[in-house]
Amino acid sequence: MNALWPWTNRWLTWFHRWSGVVLCLLFVAWFVSGAVLLFVPFPALSQSERLAHGEPVDVAKVTREPSEALAAALVEHRCRDRVELQEMPCLFACTSHCTAYIRAERRLGYVLGRFVPSREHAVALLDYISHYLDSSDGVVPYANWPDGVKGHFLVRVPPRGFVWAQFR
Repeated sequence: MNALWPWTNRWLTWFHRWSGVVLCLLFVAWFVSGAVLLFVPFPALSQSERLAHGEPVDVAKVTREPSEALAAALVEHRCRDRVELQEMPCLFACTSHCTAYIRAERRLGYVLGRFVPSREHAVALLDYISHYLDSSDGVVPYANWPDGVKGHFLVRVPPRGFVWAQFR
C-alpha cells in the first residue's frame, strides 16, 4: 500500500493540474464569447429577405376562407354547443396568417396563428378549445395539446382583473 501511494499521488496531482488548466481555458472561451455577444448583434433577416426565401402561397389552391374551414369542422365537433365563432377583420398578426383568438370568461386567452385553412388544422384547434373550456383557468397541460396546435401559439392574453398570484 505504501509503495502505491507516491505513484497514485503523483498521477492525481498531474490529473488535477491539467484538468484545471483545460477547464480554465473552457471558462475563458465561454467568458470571451459572452463578451462578444454584448457588442455583436445576432444575425437577422429583413422582412423582404424573409418573404424572398419563404414558401410562396399558390392563391389558386386556396379554396376557402379559414373561418369557413373552422365552421365546417365545428358542425361535427364535440364542443359545438360550447363555442361561438366570431369573425374579426384583422388581429394585426400580419406575418402569421390564419389567426385565431381563444377567450372565455375568467380564463387566460390565446392568439394562435400560422394555420392552413384545412380540416386537419381546424379540428386540432377545436380539440384544443375543448380542453381549454374544460380547464378552470385556461391553462391546458402540454400533454393534452393536439399536435396540430403545437408551435402555433403567438400570444397569451390575461383576463380582465388578472393577478398572477391567484393562479399559483
